[in-house]
Amino acid sequence: MIKVSVILTIHDDGQFLPECLNSLCRQTLKDIEIICINDASTDNSAEILKYYASRDRRIKVINQHDIGPTACRNWGLVAAQGKYVSIIEAADWVDPAFYEKLYNVAVTENDDVACCSLMLIDGEQQTEPALKYTRTQRAKTLTQKFKLLNMPQSNYICNKIYRRDFINKQELYFDENDGYSDIEWCSDVAKKCNSVVSVPGVYYYHRRQDSDSLLHPQEIKKSKEAQIDMIIKNKIKVKIPYAKKTKIRVLGLPIIKILSNTNYKRYYLFGIKIIEVRSARKF
Repeated sequence: MIKVSVILTIHDDGQFLPECLNSLCRQTLKDIEIICINDASTDNSAEILKYYASRDRRIKVINQHDIGPTACRNWGLVAAQGKYVSIIEAADWVDPAFYEKLYNVAVTENDDVACCSLMLIDGEQQTEPALKYTRTQRAKTLTQKFKLLNMPQSNYICNKIYRRDFINKQELYFDENDGYSDIEWCSDVAKKCNSVVSVPGVYYYHRRQDSDSLLHPQEIKKSKEAQIDMIIKNKIKVKIPYAKKTKIRVLGLPIIKILSNTNYKRYYLFGIKIIEVRSARKF
């Protein structure tokens, strides 16, 4: 039985791909499949995949013709056969016991989502963990799930495994018309899943890349605003990020503070929230 299907999308990632594949092939959980979707790479990625596939029968290579990362992920979700699925990036890598620890905790109570700590990598240097879990916690309410996942500040897909039956039942596929749909997908997962569990003592290593923010600024802005809409509509009790902070001072003292983004404003008087406005309409 395949316990975890790993979905790996590749586009000209030959520089980092061997490190990623080595971390997957050396997993302590052996009952995995590694679905590699090569999306019209022009570097040596295809040769690297062929080499690794010839030495590990768990690696399955699907060649596509420049369909984009969101469509590649959907291909992977359709092809997956495991009890759980994982969606990772070819520039990243995982701890040796990554899937064993996440899977063992998740199956205990049939959790829909299991998440772990995440380390951001700048170049060859490790930074402080972007997310760190020190104990096992389960979240079932929407507010609890958002807090445990550190949303909306963090919208990482890669440091988690997802129960495949849940993904299929809820039809949680990526919007192929959106160049950057991660934020909305994470929100949908958090909203629709029954439970999220955190797993301590294991890391996902995510290489920081700015390509998405440079290529899809409008899509990212739209997704963030949609996520804030969801938070407010569902009365999720988490801190909402704002793009701008304005302080009105009298005699040097901050009297009024205004937190605002494209659609929302919060007004504070002496640090106490007095009103929240959306498009000039109180809610």
